[in-house]
Amino acid sequence: MAPMLAHGQSAQFTRFDTFYTPGEICLTENPGYASPYLQLPQRDTFMKLYYTPGACSLATHITLQETNADFTLEKVDLATHRTESGVDFTTINPKGYVPVLELDDGGVLTEVPAILLYLADHMDKNLVPTAGCMERYHFYSWLNFITSELHKSFGPLFKPDTPEAWKTQLKQALAKRCEQVAAQLEGK
Repeated sequence: MAPMLAHGQSAQFTRFDTFYTPGEICLTENPGYASPYLQLPQRDTFMKLYYTPGACSLATHITLQETNADFTLEKVDLATHRTESGVDFTTINPKGYVPVLELDDGGVLTEVPAILLYLADHMDKNLVPTAGCMERYHFYSWLNFITSELHKSFGPLFKPDTPEAWKTQLKQALAKRCEQVAAQLEGK
């Protein structure tokens, strides 16, 4: 029996490179495994980046520009949670922070590592190492290190109620983490 897709459509076979319309389940070649994630067609896609100047959305903005993607920008005021067009940003991202990448089908992606991987897979195949190779897993490791260990550690430094003693400790920890990144990049 052919696998059933979410909209009741059947397929004779499914492959990793088979694409379904939004709302359908993407089946893989692994029998009995259905991923809840959609595989979108590889094509130039119109996108909208919700961003805030000086925030981590900058990495996504740079990547969109470097891949020559067709996109627009919508500035978000994180203090009021309003976009520059007046929309309540929490209706776009209930987490309340940037970046958010809105795709042409209305779907949204959040979190820098997920967005960057989407752009690498759909906009520029040479942006990151090939899927399945060890270098790609090292790439994932560095994305997550920068996101969780480096980026998030800066936040308390900008809050006026963070005690100075804690800020001093954070700066020391950040210096060590930055040294790790610098050592990794040395000679590249």
